[in-house]
Amino acid sequence: MGLVYIILSALLMHCAAASSLAAPPDSAVVIAFEDVYDLSLLAYTISDLGVQTTFVVPSDENNFYERLNETEEVIKVDASHVKSTDTKDVRALKLCESFISHRETQKQIHRFEPTFVIFPGVRHDACLLPWASSINSIPVIWARGHDEELYVFIKTGMALPVHQSGLIQGIFENVNLKFNLWSIDRNYIGPTQQMMKEKMPQGDAPLNNLYSSVQLVLWGADPVLRMNSAPLTQLIPEIGCHHCRGNQPLPSELQKDLVQFKTGTVIVLLDKDHGPMILAVAKKLYDSATVQTPVSNSLAVIWKNKQARMSDKPNNLFIHKDVDRQDLIGYSRARLVLAHCTDSEFLESAFHGTPIICFPRTLDEWRNSRRAADLGFGHTEKIDSMSDTVVEIVMEMHENTKYRENARIVSQAIRDRSNHAMDRLIYWLRYTERHKGEGKNLLVPKKVSTYDEIIQWVIGFLFGVLFSVMATVLFFFLQQVNENKIKEQRKKHHRK
Repeated sequence: MGLVYIILSALLMHCAAASSLAAPPDSAVVIAFEDVYDLSLLAYTISDLGVQTTFVVPSDENNFYERLNETEEVIKVDASHVKSTDTKDVRALKLCESFISHRETQKQIHRFEPTFVIFPGVRHDACLLPWASSINSIPVIWARGHDEELYVFIKTGMALPVHQSGLIQGIFENVNLKFNLWSIDRNYIGPTQQMMKEKMPQGDAPLNNLYSSVQLVLWGADPVLRMNSAPLTQLIPEIGCHHCRGNQPLPSELQKDLVQFKTGTVIVLLDKDHGPMILAVAKKLYDSATVQTPVSNSLAVIWKNKQARMSDKPNNLFIHKDVDRQDLIGYSRARLVLAHCTDSEFLESAFHGTPIICFPRTLDEWRNSRRAADLGFGHTEKIDSMSDTVVEIVMEMHENTKYRENARIVSQAIRDRSNHAMDRLIYWLRYTERHKGEGKNLLVPKKVSTYDEIIQWVIGFLFGVLFSVMATVLFFFLQQVNENKIKEQRKKHHRK
């Protein structure tokens, strides 16, 4: 009887392990030649879901998620030959060559046998799609940023661009998109494919053919943030807020320092170049409190930055490099956030219902800042704004309850969903692993058009026919008039 029990138990365990529905993804490699912090958040989330994760990052990058080193292996790609003056395309090409050429790194990853290779599309695809194919891993593309999303969706054919502006603006946006595609193809894809042909025998496949092997695109935004594409397949799960979670208590010493400022705390996520402005803002907030109210009733300012160093700072300014920024944004006394308004910063502030002041540097950050203003919980400032202006805006947003109320509404919209972005992430990874090579039933046909496009084509065709008929009639009419004039002139000539 005992032997039968052992055999049955073994069979049950074997069935459970063999079940594609029960077995989670085995392992994943997340590769980031740029956007290191956001991709490190993704790597941490995947690891937290039970997937063995390795994170590949350039050796000159240290700005990644603080908790990543606790459970995940981090592999650094040699970036010593990369110059600060290099463009993004040149930098990505050099990092790709270092990654492909380094034998120890390749051996390490081959031993790891990753089930998934996850990476952004732009300035990664021409390098990593053939490489993922060579190690028999499933390529998963992470689409982030307005233009990058359009690039990936067009390459994969999984979504259609949506223009919410007028006709003229739509034409300019389409021309800009075509120019970006041409620029990436010329400056990155072409040189990278040439290099891959030399490094890898199988690296000469056309990029469009390699994109046909992509069966999962992780959309790194959120409908609250933007909706500039119409998905044509379920294989574009929205995971923009995968890292969003409830806040945890701050470190005890930091908590003790902040709690004495009863009015609240201003969270600063700006880079180190903004040090003078942050120092001036903190001093003004502190000095105004000493004149009008007790110091304990002034606003505290905490700056999360790993490189910041500052002396002679006021008592209400604190600098911390290791605290989780979501614990700061979700802190009960947090009144507003000063940030550049990247996608992850926007979504974390929206998730926790904390108003935000944006200091955008890139076009994507400008779009995000405008979206925060449209939703009523954000304000946009120029990157070189003076401290007096910033202090005025801080006090206005702190004292005006409409910003926090609007932020609460946005937070509720993000939280009140049927499932969390983390659940969608793990489900579709499992789905792709279970149906490896068989998920094409969820993909769309190659040629896709909308009813509106068909109507526009019909209207354009009819207009063209009508214009042609009118032009033909006018041509013959003018020709007849001209011939009549010539005849009249000849008759007058003969009469003379």
